[in-house]
Amino acid sequence: MAAADPVDALFPEVGGEWDLSRLYADLEAAGGKPLKPTEKACLRGLLSRYRPGQIAYLLSWTSGSLRVELNKGLYRSIETLAGQPGNTLRWEKVGNWLEAKGYRRTRAELKPSPAIDWGEAPSIGAFGGRNQEREQLAQWLSDPTCRMVALWGQGGIGKTALAVQLVESHGDRFRGVTWRSLRHVQTVPQLFRELAGESVDPLAWLRAQRRLLVLDDFETVVQDGELAGVYRQGLEGYGTLLTRVAQERHHSCLLVIGREQPKEVAIEAGEGQAVRSWRLGGSMPTARAPC
Repeated sequence: MAAADPVDALFPEVGGEWDLSRLYADLEAAGGKPLKPTEKACLRGLLSRYRPGQIAYLLSWTSGSLRVELNKGLYRSIETLAGQPGNTLRWEKVGNWLEAKGYRRTRAELKPSPAIDWGEAPSIGAFGGRNQEREQLAQWLSDPTCRMVALWGQGGIGKTALAVQLVESHGDRFRGVTWRSLRHVQTVPQLFRELAGESVDPLAWLRAQRRLLVLDDFETVVQDGELAGVYRQGLEGYGTLLTRVAQERHHSCLLVIGREQPKEVAIEAGEGQAVRSWRLGGSMPTARAPC
């Protein structure tokens, strides 16, 4: 049996929301030829509201080359299937046109939401404010090219509460969400053995499906004192983990929460980079008890 094309595993989360088997078959009939694995991956990305440039990054294509490929094939088949004039499709219309043709599952047909392993995350009520922070952080978590986000600031300022709210609101962009506090210190191999049930390479675990891994209380793995960014003895693996997550190709995201910005984040973070960093300032948001 031939091995599956690796691009076929991209954007797996869309499979529960759309009737992909029927859609693939109808697009092949409309276009008069089989869909390429790359076209299937692009279609899933477009249905997930990812821009062509973001999809090109994940496929290791140039943005221009991918746009040419889409315009030659997939876009024309979608126009035919949707009964729309030729050469009128823009990427943001794909989901709307195909939903109107009945390819999006109804609420009753949808698969259950992705499992969230909350670990030691606190239960909190809704809180007001932090609108700018929530909007920016949500945008980063939804970006498939963003591999790591650092949320940092002084203790008691509301970092964890904000992160919980983000997971509750946007965790469905991932196939799975796992929250772990590092207060009960583990080495990196111990942590991933717990997560996977066996010894596993961290990046293999992150590549297996699109996951969000939250590591709270990150300051507990770093030494106190003047040597900023130096890891406690035996916990140097966390620095290696951050570097690998930042530099190696995968489609998961690591959210690191702590009092200081990890040095690896300071090196890798930047506008348009795979690593983003947000220093949370001001006072803790006002909590509101749930109704």
